[in-house]
Amino acid sequence: MGKNFLISGYGRSGTKFLSTVMNLSPSWQVKHEPRKNRDQKNTNIEHTLKIQNFFDEQNLYGEVNSYMRFHFEKMNVEKKGLLIRNPLDIFLSVANRKPQNKFIDFINDIDNWYKTFTEWKKDENIKIIYFHKMIDDIDYLKEICEYFDITDIDYSTINLNKKVNVNKKIRFFVFQDLPDIIKTIAEKKLFGYNKIFNINE
Repeated sequence: MGKNFLISGYGRSGTKFLSTVMNLSPSWQVKHEPRKNRDQKNTNIEHTLKIQNFFDEQNLYGEVNSYMRFHFEKMNVEKKGLLIRNPLDIFLSVANRKPQNKFIDFINDIDNWYKTFTEWKKDENIKIIYFHKMIDDIDYLKEICEYFDITDIDYSTINLNKKVNVNKKIRFFVFQDLPDIIKTIAEKKLFGYNKIFNINE
């Protein structure tokens, strides 16, 4: 097996941003979501094995891929990471992209995955990566890349102030803009994870 890694998390947690930064390395190949969404969500054993075989054939290869959370535990790679973002911020981002009749489904889905992430957090071999630090602190970003053995990025080309990934059809600019009933349910289900993961408000 060559040198490889896998970083996952829930969607809207900076996977595309981190993969783009890591792929600035001239020696590493780092992908975001290289498979079709349906394939990435396919959790049967044969499909996971197919993905594992692909990883095994690579060297200096990594993925920062939210969909790989469906395969995360079963994957045998050199290093693993878990991207963590305030789940209320994740939901706000999702709410600006999904129809309102799906809001409760997404709250429950985020809640279920963060329960799983809470268990993964206990594994000392899984590197916890914090979204809010990653997009604000170039030294932290460098530390994360170096943990995954990526040491040849020119950080002078990265301007964190220019990180823009805003939905042009934005409806809810801040969490308080959400409908009251949705805010209440989201806070009840998701707020506690901030304390579990020590996410600064």
